This record gives sequence, C-alpha cells and structure tokens, in this order.
Amino acid sequence: MKLPIAILFAGALSLSHVALAEKVWDPNGNVAINNWISGMYSGINGPLNTLLQNCQVAVAANCTVTILANGGIHASASDASQHFTVRFAGTNHQYNACHIYPQNPNAIGDKALRGANCYDANHQATYYKLN
Repeated sequence: MKLPIAILFAGALSLSHVALAEKVWDPNGNVAINNWISGMYSGINGPLNTLLQNCQVAVAANCTVTILANGGIHASASDASQHFTVRFAGTNHQYNACHIYPQNPNAIGDKALRGANCYDANHQATYYKLN
C-alpha cells in the first residue's frame, strides 16, 4: 500500500514537534576537566541516575538536564564542598539543581563519587549517596 507523500510528510512533521530532551553540555575550556566531569556524570547510579535518565528522555519542554562543566569542580557561595552542578529546566522536574561531589576533588581523572545534594524550588536539599 502506497501512501501519498503529503500524508507521510504530515506524519513526519507532527513527530518532529515532540522534541525529546537530552542532556545539555555547558563545556569547560579544559578538555581534561570536561572528560573528568563527563566520566563522573556517567558514574552516577541509583535513584539519582533514574531521575536524570527519566528527565533526559522526557519531552524537552517538560524536563531538560544541563551539565555545567564550565565551572569545573568548585565551591560556591551556597555550598562550601567541592562539586560540579547539574541544572534542571522545564515544566516537570523534581529539583532545580544538583551538586555532585567527587570522592577526590583534587585528583583530576578520579571519577569516584561521594554523593549529591539536589535542591528543590525552596532550596531544600535531598542527599543521594553515590559510592
């Protein structure tokens, strides 16, 4: 059975409007830091991994994950522990951001993780043990 081109094109067009989210990478200028953070992100396990994966396959308008490698491993005004940040955007996400803590923050290349604090809209933290 052959379908008219117009029907095939309309079907393809309607599918293209449902863009799935993927993780967005905000890179660091240092390739070694990018590789380190990428490796640590890949090592996230357990319930936090499930949350991240569910967001990454959701419709982009509902949930998007951005890995902020541009800041490297750092302390911040809101968190004195060395970490990298993952941010969430969209209409359906549990947290606004997570701080991911390396086991050895001074050892570039060591991808072992200690844990993560994920913050909701009220900046209330939920801790995930990652080792």
